[in-house]
Amino acid sequence: MEGPFDCFKRPDVIEQLRSHPQTRAYSLDSGFMRTIEDLQNTTDQQALASKAMSDPRLMQAMGALQGWRLDVTEDEVKHAEAVGDMPKRDAVQLIHYQYAHQFNTPAAAKEAGNKCFQTGEYSNALACYLKTLHLVGVAAQSGDWSAFPPPEPNLGSTLHSNCAAVLLKMQRPKEALDSCAEAIRVAPKGFDLSKVHHREAQAHEMLAKKTVAPYAVAAAWSEALKSSRSALTAAKASQAEAAEREGTVSTSANGTITHLQREVKRIKEAEQKAREALDKSKAQAAREAEAESRRATGVQQPSVDPASTPRGSLITKPTIGYVRDIDLSVFAAGFLAKELCELKHTWKDGEVKVTALNRNQSDIHASIKEKRGKRALYYDLTLMVNWTGKSKLGRSSHSEMQGVMKMYNVAQDTKFALGGDKETSYMYELGFATQFHGACEPWATQIKEEAAELFELISLLITGKLVPAVEKKGELVH
Repeated sequence: MEGPFDCFKRPDVIEQLRSHPQTRAYSLDSGFMRTIEDLQNTTDQQALASKAMSDPRLMQAMGALQGWRLDVTEDEVKHAEAVGDMPKRDAVQLIHYQYAHQFNTPAAAKEAGNKCFQTGEYSNALACYLKTLHLVGVAAQSGDWSAFPPPEPNLGSTLHSNCAAVLLKMQRPKEALDSCAEAIRVAPKGFDLSKVHHREAQAHEMLAKKTVAPYAVAAAWSEALKSSRSALTAAKASQAEAAEREGTVSTSANGTITHLQREVKRIKEAEQKAREALDKSKAQAAREAEAESRRATGVQQPSVDPASTPRGSLITKPTIGYVRDIDLSVFAAGFLAKELCELKHTWKDGEVKVTALNRNQSDIHASIKEKRGKRALYYDLTLMVNWTGKSKLGRSSHSEMQGVMKMYNVAQDTKFALGGDKETSYMYELGFATQFHGACEPWATQIKEEAAELFELISLLITGKLVPAVEKKGELVH
């Protein structure tokens, strides 16, 4: 007997999905089809159910395959996409291909794409540009130009550049880079590629701002600078060629070069800051590795002059020996990573709980300073924690959202105080997905309000558990 989710394992499931009016559009989406293939290879029923139930499109597909109807709204799909319950959809869906299908000549399709771009209909614009490329490609392959005249040699490069512009508007920098690469590949000799390289730089900058790891951030800014310089070089070459041909330089050309020069300067400054951050990250990692190695081998931390060492930093300069630091940063980070996940705040309609400590975005320093037999604890913490909340306020079942909380200014010389002064008290910030910014549904508003209670829970964990644990750990080091 077929289980409720075994319908995805049918030999003809793809054909069934393509033929059903509710799921035909999904069958053209690459992410959806990869998920179907994944389900076909999943043997564990619980895992199969979990994957299928997280994506509203899959639930609708299951209904279509089993003969019952489930209506799914665009808002539900967007929410699942935003929180990661389903893969990000392709930039162009069936409805957009259908829109572009009405245009039968490259000129008409390209013009429609330009109009859609100007009005913010980016998926339709992209579909029209792709339709233009398709029409030209088919005619070029067959050699039949009877339906429309051969295009200008630079049309292919221009269209791929336009696709990149659309994809940047849609916050798809990796796909934009692919379009830029294709625009450069097919560009005829002498074609001005300044726009293409400028869009390439914008895509790399977007990636830099979406990335967390210091090395990846620095690499993305470096690529952005390289592309920005290429854009400036191409613009200057185009200006020189135009001046030689026409005997004058246009005002717009001068304006373009001035703008690109400013962009190079701006990106160069950002790239330098990213490099400095990377160097600091490498140095910090090296210090932590050295400290961990010393602890593992039982070697005491070397001593330093306290006045020359920032609060909570690792020891690097030995002094005369009656002062020593016992670095417990790694221990503190491990302790917090475990204990934070035990924190949960509940109320009548739901709950919010910590799911993880984001170590990559946290800065944790803790050490015991010993001087002439006396010991003192020093700590300086910036914590980034992930949380999830659920509420059924105004609904028949729970709805869920995820977010982050950043706690900072947490040290041995500050304290937990609601509404306290930022110079002397712990501070926090809450973050959540953009669709929950501003006014939103009652259940989401309730979760945002209740999530603030985690600030007190985490503060009490630090003062009531972390500090005693670090002090006790320090006592074991002789």
